[in-house]
Amino acid sequence: MLICGIDLQQVEETKSFLSTNVFMKDMCVADVILGIKITRFSNELTLSQSHYIEKVLKKFKSYDCKGASTPFHHSVSLTKNIGEPVQQLEYSKVMGCLMYAMKCSRPDIGFSVVKLRYSDTSWISNSAHSSTSEWIFSLGQGTVSWGSKNQTCIVDSSMASEFIALA
Repeated sequence: MLICGIDLQQVEETKSFLSTNVFMKDMCVADVILGIKITRFSNELTLSQSHYIEKVLKKFKSYDCKGASTPFHHSVSLTKNIGEPVQQLEYSKVMGCLMYAMKCSRPDIGFSVVKLRYSDTSWISNSAHSSTSEWIFSLGQGTVSWGSKNQTCIVDSSMASEFIALA
């Protein structure tokens, strides 16, 4: 948990109250939390995930990739993979890392991330895929929890898919 505020006395009182009710350790001034680096400049805070993104690139052996000003051109259409098979678990890990970066500090990669997940009902034409339901719980501007799962039935419209997701 990160406790911050402009009134230091209020922050100290909050920490004191919490420590009487739950076991906690005061880590003092935070510089990184949940993969987000906090940099202080006089009265400003800057949040960055550059070190998290570098760590993800190294983890998935993509550190030497080349950047682009447009992450994904809207006219590119995806087709079924006919080349080297992709491990589903590895793909899910990469997408999870990208989703986390997108939600926290990189909304500019949102189109690419959404395009690379098969959660769209346009996959209905391929009976091997069913639609995917997703959920995101947010507090303020940050994600608290998220997940997704394949739907148990195949539907033929976006509206029907939405009703299933709500159920």
